[in-house]
Amino acid sequence: MVMHSYGGCPGAAAAKGLSTKERKADGKTGGIIGLIFIAAFLLHQGECVFNCVGGKWEPWHCVDEKTGLIRPADPQTIMYGDVPEYLAADAASALLPLSLHVFTNPSPAPGWADAAYSGRRAYIRCSQDICLPTFVQDIMVEASGVDWIKKTFDTSHSPFLSCPSKLADYVIELAVAFAK
Repeated sequence: MVMHSYGGCPGAAAAKGLSTKERKADGKTGGIIGLIFIAAFLLHQGECVFNCVGGKWEPWHCVDEKTGLIRPADPQTIMYGDVPEYLAADAASALLPLSLHVFTNPSPAPGWADAAYSGRRAYIRCSQDICLPTFVQDIMVEASGVDWIKKTFDTSHSPFLSCPSKLADYVIELAVAFAK
């Protein structure tokens, strides 16, 4: 299961109890072979994104309290800094605002904390990330209290746009290893 950015929160919660190991123990087939987080939030149960990033909005956050929505002021710079301009413009124009609730609501228990994912969880850091700075990524990985397979890509927040082949190759490499 591959998760990016805020998707790490609902994705990690959705993965809880669904590993192939846990499902097999319950006499079921299928399941999630591993977890791959790409510049994603790793929150413990009860934590929220807003507190994780310091409890204040960044200057590039456009917060609309009236509508309850948030969006980046300049997504091409904040999220797609190393993406070819034509592709960054397309991605930015397709970007929708998020509900403020995704930043302020507490996270449920994450699947990544489960022993069933030991040796089957990976975190891909993005070293040029403005949206989720590397030091924040590092703090979350360290604070998780579990072991990770870690790799750094020298990209902005969206390596699936700036180096899709390289990212796909690495995700396939991880999936093959997780499936063993």
